[in-house]
Amino acid sequence: MKFKKMFSVFTAIFIMLGNIMITNVSGYDSESNYMFASQAPITYTYRKEVYLYNYKTYSFYTGQSSDFGGYDTELFLFKKTESPGNNSWYNDDISSSNHFSKIDVAPTESGIYILMAKKYTVTDHCGYCPDGYCNVYQDTTYNNETTTVCLKSNAKLGGYEITKPSLTYKMYNSFTANLSSGSVDPVMIIINKETDNRTVNGYNDDFPYDSTTSDFNWGKHSRVEKHYSSGDKKTVFVSAFSESTEGYADIYAFCKDKYGDYSYPAYFPDYKMIDRINSADNNDDYNCIAFSGGIINQWIKPEMKDLQNGLLPWYNSNNVIALDNFYGNNPPRYSGAMTYEVTTNENDAIVNVYQNGNEWTHASVRENANYQRHGYAWESKLGDSYRVFHALHSLDNDTANRYGHIARMYKASTNNSNGLTMEESINLGYTTFQEIDLTNDEISFLKEKNRIDFFRNI
Repeated sequence: MKFKKMFSVFTAIFIMLGNIMITNVSGYDSESNYMFASQAPITYTYRKEVYLYNYKTYSFYTGQSSDFGGYDTELFLFKKTESPGNNSWYNDDISSSNHFSKIDVAPTESGIYILMAKKYTVTDHCGYCPDGYCNVYQDTTYNNETTTVCLKSNAKLGGYEITKPSLTYKMYNSFTANLSSGSVDPVMIIINKETDNRTVNGYNDDFPYDSTTSDFNWGKHSRVEKHYSSGDKKTVFVSAFSESTEGYADIYAFCKDKYGDYSYPAYFPDYKMIDRINSADNNDDYNCIAFSGGIINQWIKPEMKDLQNGLLPWYNSNNVIALDNFYGNNPPRYSGAMTYEVTTNENDAIVNVYQNGNEWTHASVRENANYQRHGYAWESKLGDSYRVFHALHSLDNDTANRYGHIARMYKASTNNSNGLTMEESINLGYTTFQEIDLTNDEISFLKEKNRIDFFRNI
């Protein structure tokens, strides 16, 4: 039998005959409170702005294209606003035997609406939406006369989605980060993902920047901040703005928002409200220094002591040397830990250590520090409280018992043997997959030994 190639940003399976090895690579950090895809493919799915009048009726529908035949499509129509509300419609199948889609609508509000087509995906789907093509048509009826136009022949279908089966918190942020090139332009759409209610709940293209309310310029990134009801099932769907703006980006889905019991204004007056996004819940097992070194099960004081003031392996009476030992893996923090070296270039730094007076107080990380991703800019563990995303200088504060300012910076060392995540390696073409013929005995062995169901499609 033939083992089919299977890959998504969330799961990769490697099989090496002789010594059979299966590795499940997950883009979801189990210590975090959000869902995440690293460098997800941002592909275009057909989307068009249409102006609709409240005194006309319309039919929008998909049909067979000349490229790649008849797919099972989904069709969405919604008001061009951050919260379309009741001005949103959806259809999957025209009939039980016709898997194209059709929306009939008589809008109560005139204005700009967005028509979007995509391939059908199951309600709990997470990952890449395979490419496809269809034709898209519009019928307009006014004074009993109907005109038909083909809006697009061979309209491209694509996109990427992350579905959360049940929301339990009131407010969530979803956003894109780390665009792979200057041309990538993601558009984010939040979809109600119940079987019979797949209307659009939120929409954003290019999150607005105002220097008076935020310290981070979102540029082409998209972000949706929404209140949800407990138990809701939602999907974060990301498409490229156009076929010419495809690429890769990180997707952060359903991050808990700024509301909590931590007194942000008192401790961090420069941490602006829009910038505040929680990335992990309260946890007193580890602190900022530990997290900045990739450790989430130990409390490490900046002077390289534990909670009982026991000396840690990196300790030195000169605390600057102690910090350099810790980040420089002298000795290693753990097997495979990223090694850092001191830098004075703010643009190179991916670890920042703060100082208030003569005391080292805090550390934060960004980009691929510890071979992980860290939100839209920087990420910090706030003592025994939340982990948060923030802008570069959001946490600066010289008040007594606060963090002070960034005083020492570290960049990734050139001695690191593996500076790429698995997803980055795949996207850059360094890691590839091959189809492999497996015997029935090998398949039976894998099923029994590993108790996995990845082979149900062979």
